[in-house]
Amino acid sequence: MDKIPVYYSDKLSKFDFGPGHPFKGERFKSFIELLDRANILQDCELISPVAASDEELALVHDTGYLEEISKLRERDGWLTMDTPVTPGANDAQRAIAGSALQACKLLQD
Repeated sequence: MDKIPVYYSDKLSKFDFGPGHPFKGERFKSFIELLDRANILQDCELISPVAASDEELALVHDTGYLEEISKLRERDGWLTMDTPVTPGANDAQRAIAGSALQACKLLQD
């Protein structure tokens, strides 16, 4: 049986919008721990995500939006009233988007 690919990196924990927001960075590590407790982790291959490129992100996002995010990633800020931009969040989001693209490529092969 082939191993189940699971995209994971500790840097995903940077996708955390802070207290009171449902996006908590700990959820990624908790998922891996859950797989381990369920005796499934040994059947998985942990793969490091590759960040989505600007060109890939521009396929679904306006370049002005991407530029605004790029400016905010240098410091804390707010994109919208309920969407904070926290240190490391942009890199983690790019890794998540890149993981989705990598997974699609695996399905194509």
